[in-house]
Amino acid sequence: MNEFLLSLIRSHPTLRVEIEIIGESTFYGFTKNQSASTANPVWLIARVTRSGTLEQVLWASQKFDQIYDNRVSLFANPPFANQKSILFGRVDSNDKILLVDDASLTFTHLEAVTISVWFRTAASAAQAMFSKQQGSNNAGYRLSNNSGRIEWHMSGGAGTNRQFIRTPNGGEYNDDNWHHIVMIKPANADAANVIFVVDGVDISGTLDIQNNTLSSTPANSTPGQISGRNNGNTETMNGFLDEIAVFRTALTVVEAQAIFGIGEPLNLGSHAQALNMPGWWRMGESDTFPTITNLGTAGATLNGTMTDMKASDIVGETANVS
Repeated sequence: MNEFLLSLIRSHPTLRVEIEIIGESTFYGFTKNQSASTANPVWLIARVTRSGTLEQVLWASQKFDQIYDNRVSLFANPPFANQKSILFGRVDSNDKILLVDDASLTFTHLEAVTISVWFRTAASAAQAMFSKQQGSNNAGYRLSNNSGRIEWHMSGGAGTNRQFIRTPNGGEYNDDNWHHIVMIKPANADAANVIFVVDGVDISGTLDIQNNTLSSTPANSTPGQISGRNNGNTETMNGFLDEIAVFRTALTVVEAQAIFGIGEPLNLGSHAQALNMPGWWRMGESDTFPTITNLGTAGATLNGTMTDMKASDIVGETANVS
């Protein structure tokens, strides 16, 4: 254990340390101690070289004051809390959150985009978790759960002019447990370059490519949508969604893993790519029905409206079934 880690533990005895080796660096996840005597615990995820030099802070639950000789001092801010999510499909199949048609959510086939979603479902059906896709010819994009397969579609219109890539097996991600997907599309047109980081693991090498190359721009004037697509009731969600974010850049795998942390949502306002994040919807946290507040850089322009839904669809956080 290097001197940086030892000094940090001595300075902050409320930390528990989890270590994973990634490439040439060590990735440290510092999480709150579970003892009843712990006061004001902190969270920190950072990249640290093997020699102990702090290389990059990816996320922190409290603001950094300054760093001296690999020692970190912190302001005493309240820790991040996630206590709400939104339940779709409780009464009918048309539950959705409508956004607007905004340039910050519009991507050409040669632009990079990353979408992060926490979800939980037991449904065996096609469910678009986040989309901006028109109904006339499917131009646009969507990130879906189709009977337990996670799917990414980006289409230039009707026919086979599209990217279509998915996880290989059905029934894997509709087990009524919480899962986290980060879909990373680099700035090129081939589905073969798309990355899926699911529950903190890069599974890109296992993905099933249905259509590889997109040859035209999929831009459209359809509003963005959480749950469903085509600005309507097609493929709406039956289950829970939480902490959704859109980045106008291709996150690295390490940056995607930083969002997952140890399996609980993190404060994306402190993420390394927060300035490239036009949309971040906390899905119930401090929201007042029917408005779902956008905390991303696009601000209130991308506030969402709960449609065909009720205030009671904003629910407390639910535990996994297993």
